[in-house]
Amino acid sequence: MRGIWLIVGLAISGVLATGVLPFLSIHGVRPDLFLMIALAAAMTGRKDRAVTAAWITGLAKDFFSQGPFGAHAALFLLMALAVIHVRPYFNVELLSVQALLGGIAAGSVNALYFLALFVYYRHVGVVGAIGQIALASALTACLTPLVMLAAAGWMRFLRIAPGAALDHR
Repeated sequence: MRGIWLIVGLAISGVLATGVLPFLSIHGVRPDLFLMIALAAAMTGRKDRAVTAAWITGLAKDFFSQGPFGAHAALFLLMALAVIHVRPYFNVELLSVQALLGGIAAGSVNALYFLALFVYYRHVGVVGAIGQIALASALTACLTPLVMLAAAGWMRFLRIAPGAALDHR
């Protein structure tokens, strides 16, 4: 039943990402709401559910984007595995840690996605892509704590205790 709420949340995110976030873009770069949702799942969810939620969120991002289908799903899955691996060493409830992980995750995912686009299309400009990766990382780092607050509210709505979701094994 909770999986249905993930789909509803992703549909709402898709509408926000395509309808609202273009108005918040800076030099054509907008914050990656789907990445922040996958990151929130990786920082707060049980390992199996976090990986599944990140992969499904990546598929939703692929559905709303024009790049190679499945690239975001694979990258979000790798990002979730990395965050799950390092989260026992950080207090993910701190806003600074959320922003730091958001910036690192966005930079890594965007850099790997750029590499996939370069291999797939072979005509992506390197200099422009580096600037866009840096700007997207900064935007994501700034907005990740807000998405984490929204995710905490969503978890309360679904009656999932935030502390019970963490599994540090």
